[in-house]
Amino acid sequence: MLTDLFESSGGWVALLIVGIVAIFAVIAAIVLRLRGNLTERTGERPMGPSTAPGAPRTAPAADAAPNATRTVDTPKSEPANPASSPVPPQRPEGVGSAWQPPTQRRVVPPADTRKFDRRPSPAPAPAQDNDGELPVGAKPAPPPPAPGPTVNAPAARRPEGIGAASAPARDPRAAETSQYRNLSKTVQVDDSPASAPRREPPPPPPSILPGAPAPMAAARRAIGEDQGDYVAVTVHYGTDRRDTGEKAGDPAARFSYERAQGAPGSLISYGTCTVSIPKTHVAGGLEDRTWVQWTTGQARQPGQHVMVVSLSVQQPELFFSTLSEAVARSSKKDAFVFVHGFSVTFADAARRTAQMAYDLRFEGAPIFFSWPTPDFLSAPLTAYTTSEGNAILSATRLKTFLQDVLEKTGAETMHVIAHSMGNRLVTDALQDVDAMAQLKPRIGEVILTAPDIDTTLFNEVIAPRLTKFTPRVTLYASTKDRAIGSSEGAHNNPRIGDFQSLLTTPQGVEVIDASGVESSTLGHSYYGDNEAVIADLCYLLNLGERAGQRSLTLRTATTPGGSPCWSVMTRSLSEVYTLIAARRAA
Repeated sequence: MLTDLFESSGGWVALLIVGIVAIFAVIAAIVLRLRGNLTERTGERPMGPSTAPGAPRTAPAADAAPNATRTVDTPKSEPANPASSPVPPQRPEGVGSAWQPPTQRRVVPPADTRKFDRRPSPAPAPAQDNDGELPVGAKPAPPPPAPGPTVNAPAARRPEGIGAASAPARDPRAAETSQYRNLSKTVQVDDSPASAPRREPPPPPPSILPGAPAPMAAARRAIGEDQGDYVAVTVHYGTDRRDTGEKAGDPAARFSYERAQGAPGSLISYGTCTVSIPKTHVAGGLEDRTWVQWTTGQARQPGQHVMVVSLSVQQPELFFSTLSEAVARSSKKDAFVFVHGFSVTFADAARRTAQMAYDLRFEGAPIFFSWPTPDFLSAPLTAYTTSEGNAILSATRLKTFLQDVLEKTGAETMHVIAHSMGNRLVTDALQDVDAMAQLKPRIGEVILTAPDIDTTLFNEVIAPRLTKFTPRVTLYASTKDRAIGSSEGAHNNPRIGDFQSLLTTPQGVEVIDASGVESSTLGHSYYGDNEAVIADLCYLLNLGERAGQRSLTLRTATTPGGSPCWSVMTRSLSEVYTLIAARRAA
């Protein structure tokens, strides 16, 4: 609804923005023109050593430097130095004519022009004259034990080649000294592959494309397919949203926020989505259009944005066949199922699933289950209560979907990741799956992030049953989650996603405090947009180590009630990638 409103008035908004920008541009141009005219009238120029037109000028000090630059009797055999080229006296430009009239030229004696070639005894060996011989009466001086008196840049003033034969210490490549020094500076900060092995350890880049360091390339296969300026990540989906048919230009808009209608056995739709991850992607980001691009109706670009490029609706047989192939290509024969929370569109669920699979370096099959949940803009007064009712109904359909994934794909391990209200669907579905004992060993990590669940209900009812069936349960909570705080106010009861409500640690659940990490405005999506949390999830899903073993990303802590737990430390994904590569190599 908000998008339609912006697009309907986008032209006027864009016109207003362009007008404002044009006014500021005109004002800036006028100011710059006025400043340019003022500079021309005053004739002010910055101070400097040159007398060329428009170049800095040298203050008329009482030394030989100004006169030396005006010398016109330079011997023909001595080439002119570009750094001190004489200015013709008849040339009107420059500020030198103002303080040194052409009629008062001063010809510097030849002895002064060669003062740097003939030095007294304490100085270095005297230079030869232009004929290659020492001056009359001059004796070669032995090399001094220490440098002579400081001379004002003789290398810059003396023409190249003078004194080269009688200065054995001079490098034959002296003409390239400046370039060599610049090159040496570049080498010191060289980041080429040749210098990379000298780093301990070499941090792997956040990219999964060709050119990644060998340890990570050998430790995992590529996530997605290289498409030039982006990587195409394929995610599988199941949804009980209403199918509205194909949408030209926006394939993900096919599924609405309403419930699916039809026979009980046909309420779940299956298929795959191709999601673009730009080469410029930053870990935790869901790169999207800017506000200006959105209001002006500019289309998303796969090379710049995380977007659903294509969508394919499949029959159940074809869906589980392609999913089985994706599982079989992974080294662990595993998959994860992501269940989103309240007020999330189908497109955003697909984008988040692809982004997590990419950032987590998950080799298995990424899957998401999208359930119908309206947003505040489409139903501002009833969105939340409608979603709560849909969550109860969709939990039974999620149970069927999870059972089919375990039974029909050959997955040896299936992880489940839930967020916000989606935790209600996951905990209800997994408690119902308890009756199928043969599936229990194949449930991997159950990760509950920012759960919008009553704290007492979770501690007394859900946790005991859930941990009995799935012993590896991890819960992430935060004191800065404003969305959970709003839910607490609406229900008048604390939520388990609020770390302050965890007076005691739920039995069998590893609690992770994410209060210390940076988060968005609401502080509710830290599970997917914060690098430190993603790093810990990456550690957990790739190596399967418990919280007490993940010392790289977690530190020991206590809940407000004094129970033991862990808190997230600020770590980069590159550190975790390096650790995973080392473990796999070992």
